[in-house]
Amino acid sequence: MSDFSDDDFQPLEPTLKNVLDQDSLHWIFVGGKGGVGKTTSSCSLAVQLSKVRESVLLISTDPAHNLSDAFGQKFSKEATLVNGFDNLYAMEIDPTSSIQEMIEQSDQGNAMGSMVQDLAYAIPGVDEAMGFAEVMKQVKTMSYSVVVFDTAPTGHTLRFLSFPTVLEKALAKISGLSGRFGPMFQQVSGMMGMNANQEDMFAKLEEMRSVINEVNNQFKDPNITTFICVCISEFLSLYETERMIQELTSYQIDTHNIIVNQLLFPKEGSNCEHCSVRHKMQQKYLEQIYDLYEDFHINPDAGDKFKEISHAYEVLSDPEKRQLYDQFGEEGLNGQGMGGMGDAEDIFSQLFGGGLFPGGGRGRPSGPRRGKDMYHALKVSLEDLYKGKTSKLAVQKHVICAQCEGRGGKEGSVKTCTTCHGQGFRIMMRQMGPMVQQIQQPCGDCHGQGDIMDEKDRCTECHGRKISNERKILEVHIDKGMRDGQKITFAGEGDQAPGIEPGDIVIQIDEKPHPHFKRRGDDLIYEVEIDLLTALAGGQFTIPHLDERVLMVTVLPGECIHPGMIKLIPHEGMPTYRHHDKGNLLVVFSIKFPANNWTDNDTIAKLEGILPQRPALPDLSGKHVDDVVMADADHYQSSSSRHAHDEDEDAEMHGGPGVQCAQQ
Repeated sequence: MSDFSDDDFQPLEPTLKNVLDQDSLHWIFVGGKGGVGKTTSSCSLAVQLSKVRESVLLISTDPAHNLSDAFGQKFSKEATLVNGFDNLYAMEIDPTSSIQEMIEQSDQGNAMGSMVQDLAYAIPGVDEAMGFAEVMKQVKTMSYSVVVFDTAPTGHTLRFLSFPTVLEKALAKISGLSGRFGPMFQQVSGMMGMNANQEDMFAKLEEMRSVINEVNNQFKDPNITTFICVCISEFLSLYETERMIQELTSYQIDTHNIIVNQLLFPKEGSNCEHCSVRHKMQQKYLEQIYDLYEDFHINPDAGDKFKEISHAYEVLSDPEKRQLYDQFGEEGLNGQGMGGMGDAEDIFSQLFGGGLFPGGGRGRPSGPRRGKDMYHALKVSLEDLYKGKTSKLAVQKHVICAQCEGRGGKEGSVKTCTTCHGQGFRIMMRQMGPMVQQIQQPCGDCHGQGDIMDEKDRCTECHGRKISNERKILEVHIDKGMRDGQKITFAGEGDQAPGIEPGDIVIQIDEKPHPHFKRRGDDLIYEVEIDLLTALAGGQFTIPHLDERVLMVTVLPGECIHPGMIKLIPHEGMPTYRHHDKGNLLVVFSIKFPANNWTDNDTIAKLEGILPQRPALPDLSGKHVDDVVMADADHYQSSSSRHAHDEDEDAEMHGGPGVQCAQQ
């Protein structure tokens, strides 16, 4: 079924569950325009990630530093365990203090140290660079399965993300110049009394370049890094989001999630004019967001729902408050407003597809993972959409091996790999300069399978793959009135695999063009050419319909038909989906006129007596009048073109009027 997969067929779900399910992600950036709820969104996302990851680090690179306010706990540049968690850490980077610390630690007698001190506050974007360096310095001492960045407003964030690329290019140029200007640099250093070792300096630069190159590669890997855009439904925020997405694309940084915060939903019957106007304005820009980013996961009002979850967390994470709430409800909290506490589980389910506190505490989501949906386009003629049809479609898909029941071998012979604990991969930590690189590698003991068995015990049917191929015939019922792009879903018919809930097979209708009819909603459009006599004096013509009927259409005598005129035949259009009421048939006319010299002068004289009189010519007295005769335009233009071409050839042969002799 891999040849049927196409994620472009339907919009993505409005949820961040895809971020939680992507175990390979190591860097998650949350950013947007100032004041749109980035900190709320990043904190809540980090809380949910802590339930499905071994360790999570939340870093604020925003100078406002709202992490302390969000959790009610003071954070510094050192990673600190968040109260109530055993695997969630937070830290707030202060670029200014980092610059000062670097200057104080630098050797003032050293040329490099002096240069750093002079330029520390002069280089544009140095605060982002120092923030980046501070992050790498902190991360190298600990290993985290995922790092979430609560970023600064858009401009700072883009400079922060571009820093690895800019620095990599700069170091590459410096490295390339080392061979050409190294001796001159050594001489100048000696003249100035500086004991700079050229080889050591360029060796350190080359080492730094390799580290930055690795960081750059990780940021550009969609399996490791993603960016979640946060915005509100207003023009400036939408403009900033589009600018940021374009820049992220140029940096080759993955982004496919958008959170829309601060949406207003007036209560039914509310007479607040301000609320109504603001709601309409927000819906306008929300529709534009959906149109612009149809291939994104868009979460409307996610940040406000996160705030409700935060209120619920305040109570549920405190044993005393939780006991009071369980016994007496909100009244037992002595006036401490919970603002939607009872719906916190539903809110979280909408956002992440799971419970807020499963089983009364924090833990991993229960239930098997769901496989991908498989898509297939089915070409359908307009006749079949008019009459309805059942088509048979043969698909190849993976199913659980029936012989070994998905074990891959004999019962009892398959053992979980003790090296990777059944994961199929191992996490390797590698020190690279100021950072620790976390690498996911296939387990060499089980070859990425997650379990181990003797070769003699492998299933002879699937050869240890646990799945086999199956050809299945699907009967696709095309109902009357279905439209182009409409989907038919076969639930649970996707590829099977052990421990995974099969996805769906989704068939999308692809309407084939018709040689005579065009469809417009539930109406049909038919273009017909009739003769001049029928157009003027009435008559009949036929329309072969889509259900093999023939419509005999009568033009009443005296009903004059003009070229381009549109007439309507009621209830002969397309049937409506499910209800099967019919739309209308629109007939667009064109007139076939007789050929030149089709009759004699006597007949023409009779027509002059039958048809309405010609309109009188305008008064031409006192004006010069020339009598002219019209010619056929196509024949005349082709003759003129040939004549002009002959003149050009004659001019070239005789040198042309503009050619002069250059000899003296």
